[in-house]
Amino acid sequence: TDSLKPPPAIKFMGSLREVWKSFKQRFTLYVKATGTTTLPNEQKVALLLTVAGAKALEIFNSFQVIEQEGDNYDIVMSKPESYCMPKVNETYELFVLNSRVQLPNEIIEEFVTDLKLKSRSCNFGQIQESPIRDRLVIGCSDYKVWECLLRDCELTLEKATRMCQAAELMKKTDE
Repeated sequence: TDSLKPPPAIKFMGSLREVWKSFKQRFTLYVKATGTTTLPNEQKVALLLTVAGAKALEIFNSFQVIEQEGDNYDIVMSKPESYCMPKVNETYELFVLNSRVQLPNEIIEEFVTDLKLKSRSCNFGQIQESPIRDRLVIGCSDYKVWECLLRDCELTLEKATRMCQAAELMKKTDE
């Protein structure tokens, strides 16, 4: 585990929400993989702020942090949330999801993965699969597949994905 490299420093470009979520996930995995989850809080905080990079440290220093909070890993880890993840505009997030169509030369796995990622901020709760399935059907670029999907009364996301994958394979063999 000593040979594991920490994740790269945070680059505050693009969607800060996605940048922070990605860094947080990679850092959490790094801490688990290196067995440093049992370090004292202040050491984990030091590791986090060192790995996050100079810009992240500068931003962290701008937060209102009481001295006792500064050594609490969970509190320090939660501070960037408000900076990087402002309140979600569900209407906008739904618009982004519902505007998504399959791009030319985009394979179905990429399209479905992107739909799943975009749906995370739409607050679908328990019904998350059906809106993704619906967007897959509506956004599918192959008219013949689209017709087949619309005919199926018991269509699930998994079934729709499999049907699209099969159509892609058939197209490849025809080429």
